[in-house]
Amino acid sequence: MTTVTPAAYQIFTPPGQPSASGPDVPQHPVAIARISFDKNGDMHGVERQEDRLIKLNGRLGWGPLTIVMENDISGYKRRRVVRTDGTIEHRVYRPGLRAIIGWLDQGLYDGLLAVDSDRAFRDPYDLEDTAHVVRARGIPQESVTGTLRLTSDGDLTTTRILTAVANKSSMDTARRVADARLDIAMAGGWGGGRRPFGFGMRVEHPTKPGLMLLDVTQLVEGEVSEIVSGCKGVLSGVSLREQVADLNTRAVRTVTGKPWTGQAWRDILIRPRNAGLVVHRGQVVEGRVLAGPAGENPIVSRATWEAVTATLTSPHRRTTPGPAPRWLGSGIYRCGHPDCAGRDPVSVMRVGTSGGKGRHKRYGCQVKAHLSRAAAPTDARVRAIVVALLAQPDAVRYLTPTMQVDTAALNREASELETRLRTLGDLVESGAMQGPDFQVRSKRVRVKLTEVRSRLEAAAGVDPLAGVAGNPKAATIWDGLPLSRRREILKRLVVVTVLPVSNGRPRGWQPGGTYFQNSSIDVALAPR
Repeated sequence: MTTVTPAAYQIFTPPGQPSASGPDVPQHPVAIARISFDKNGDMHGVERQEDRLIKLNGRLGWGPLTIVMENDISGYKRRRVVRTDGTIEHRVYRPGLRAIIGWLDQGLYDGLLAVDSDRAFRDPYDLEDTAHVVRARGIPQESVTGTLRLTSDGDLTTTRILTAVANKSSMDTARRVADARLDIAMAGGWGGGRRPFGFGMRVEHPTKPGLMLLDVTQLVEGEVSEIVSGCKGVLSGVSLREQVADLNTRAVRTVTGKPWTGQAWRDILIRPRNAGLVVHRGQVVEGRVLAGPAGENPIVSRATWEAVTATLTSPHRRTTPGPAPRWLGSGIYRCGHPDCAGRDPVSVMRVGTSGGKGRHKRYGCQVKAHLSRAAAPTDARVRAIVVALLAQPDAVRYLTPTMQVDTAALNREASELETRLRTLGDLVESGAMQGPDFQVRSKRVRVKLTEVRSRLEAAAGVDPLAGVAGNPKAATIWDGLPLSRRREILKRLVVVTVLPVSNGRPRGWQPGGTYFQNSSIDVALAPR
């Protein structure tokens, strides 16, 4: 018996039911009410069945009825189901029916009702499991239409035929829907469902003035800019967790109104639709683009999409758990105390809270509490130096030269090399290849694979300084960038070291002034 999820069905006991009489009359009958698709989620489909089941039970004179309602549950679609012994099967997911079968087998109920056999069964396995228990226990069964009869061999054979016909009908419907969606995909259309993030402008119905429809070929400007920014961030080294933290801080939400998660944002960024590509059943339909403006003017180019996908799906990609940094230099600024000189790895500064009434945020050495500096004025000082560097006309020299690379071909080559490695491993396991020969061949493949991955990573990289370096409005641009992008610029451009200074008021201090000393922050160009 499969594992039952109680939330997947509801149990209802109607009021004012008849009392059972007679030795052969079920005293505790149970009924199954099921509907495959509830468009509004209001239970009206199964409630209509409920009324018919109550009337049937009254005509039969059976005892108080218990109704199990499976709302929005398919009797045909299969999914992975975990059995009580831990094994996994691909079965139709019918938690309510599975519960009924178990209750009947345990003797908790002694009668079975349904509106029709196709409401109870559309899968032969479900029918056979139910028939086995019903016949073994001698449990009466009835339906409104008279099609649910499992006791005699002839009745069971008839019900089997009806179930096979219903199953064939479901298969035909599934095939027609799949064919229709393929036609829509091949035409560059949208297959339906929740609108994708970045697409779906409301437009007026052409023949019904005042009626607004959702055109998913039209781009949503604000959401498109977020996707473009996210792709640039990935290619310039900004982590997904930093991007997600920035999105949620600015209250940018998913199409369902929920905050972003790293997985949800990753799925958006690697979506082929961003490049105007048509997808059917998870596969890109080559040579087809989306209909309308979204296909004519995709959110990002195909090369950019391929580079983003290569970066985010790489098995060698490093992911960093934990909260995203909230300060410019957290984990980037270096500790300049003599005790940390020459340390490997380099000691960096982290932001913490100082004691006292004010409880100010301060950068502190992560290794030892021998150096700290107020966070806000430190970041302000670094910002002033960095934007001054970026605003210089010759700052373009800090940019990395761009390269034109066929990332699609590189991805295909990497995939082929990975397949070749797996094939070599299979040959060794089967005994068709000896260890020494495997070592020599696999080494050559790995060298080539490393080279291809290096070229992919180089092609995927977008310089975070692009659009900022050499721009006289660098300060304004800097202030408008998300924190994640500013941190990447910082790591790319300079090395910031926090130096120890003497305690007390700095020279020239005036009442109301700060104790912060600019000389405590050393900013040098990063080695190239």
